[in-house]
Amino acid sequence: MPVLEKTLRIEAPVEKVYAFWRDFHRFAEFLPAVRSIDVLSETQSHWVVSAPFNTTVEFTAETTEHIPNRYLRWESLHGAGVDVVHSGGEITFYPEDDGAATRVALRFSYTLPSEAAQRVVDTLAALGYPGRDFDENLALIKQRIEAAP
Repeated sequence: MPVLEKTLRIEAPVEKVYAFWRDFHRFAEFLPAVRSIDVLSETQSHWVVSAPFNTTVEFTAETTEHIPNRYLRWESLHGAGVDVVHSGGEITFYPEDDGAATRVALRFSYTLPSEAAQRVVDTLAALGYPGRDFDENLALIKQRIEAAP
């Protein structure tokens, strides 16, 4: 199961950073790979994202755990594209500098349906995908949070 992990510092209070991550439906406004996010309920959302080779992946994600201003965890549900890829992740928020900044630790994992699919992803990984996109998306999120009033 491939895992992407990153820790970054955001120059904003933990309450602002956490609120931004909880309002993820806005990610489609500025993350290039996210085509749309439809909020289905308090805990579920349907995502359409661009994938390699001009393909798209659709899935429904569920927030499985959240502790305000401290922790978020989610995973994709069976159906709606999850037969192709199962994914999940977690974010931990750590206040720093007497609350003026936040350290964010993000872990994202996914499982592919076959060894052939894994070989394709391994080849893409040698070219920097999906790690480069992961890092670029986090940089965009950091920039958006720090620029917000």
